[in-house]
Amino acid sequence: MAVDTPALLARPDNDFGWSSFPAAETALSEIDGIAADLRGGGSGTHLRHRVAGTGAA
Repeated sequence: MAVDTPALLARPDNDFGWSSFPAAETALSEIDGIAADLRGGGSGTHLRHRVAGTGAA
């Protein structure tokens, strides 16, 4: 998931209207920070507040 996330966020047709991110750049910056934290040995506990599915399953 972490490998694919930046590519998915950067898709030009993404709509961040229902997101806390104003734009793809903001989302990518935060995801990059989370990935760096995890690579550095962080626990990733802050992810539980960010990962939530929306829309039809």
